[in-house]
Amino acid sequence: LFTPKQIKNIKQQAIQGLRKEQLKVLDQKQVSALPKNTMQALSYKQLAALKPDAITGISKMQFRKLPKNCLIDFNRRQIKAIRPRSIAGIKPRSLNMLNKKQAEAFTEKQLSSLNNRQLTNATKFLSNLSITYESSLNLENNYSKRLIEPQSNSELFSYLNSESQLL
Repeated sequence: LFTPKQIKNIKQQAIQGLRKEQLKVLDQKQVSALPKNTMQALSYKQLAALKPDAITGISKMQFRKLPKNCLIDFNRRQIKAIRPRSIAGIKPRSLNMLNKKQAEAFTEKQLSSLNNRQLTNATKFLSNLSITYESSLNLENNYSKRLIEPQSNSELFSYLNSESQLL
């Protein structure tokens, strides 16, 4: 078993060669010790091999380095294991690639951790959430609210016109 110190020195080429069986034994401390640039070498299949305990070790900065398809093979337990403070590192494109069951696996705390960029750009993800999750979302502005509760075309067009005048 690797110590976190040894994990910090693993190169991208070595991480790409790890098999499912090897990844399944990693724990939270080992995963959190992976350099963020090394994280980007993990495939979505490799990430899906991580146990929920190990997933709790993925930081916001590590999520930022992961490929856009990083979550597509995550099961509900793995999704629930993502720490709310790490949620902001997930790319909106990654969220949009999730199916309805995966989207609904997010906890209220995780959803309330979504940032404005995610709320604005992860529209497919948001549409996959059931209406009961809406109160969990941290809606900081009217634009995000409009993504979740579509307005009439004329009202939306008027809103977009007013926003473009601010630019």
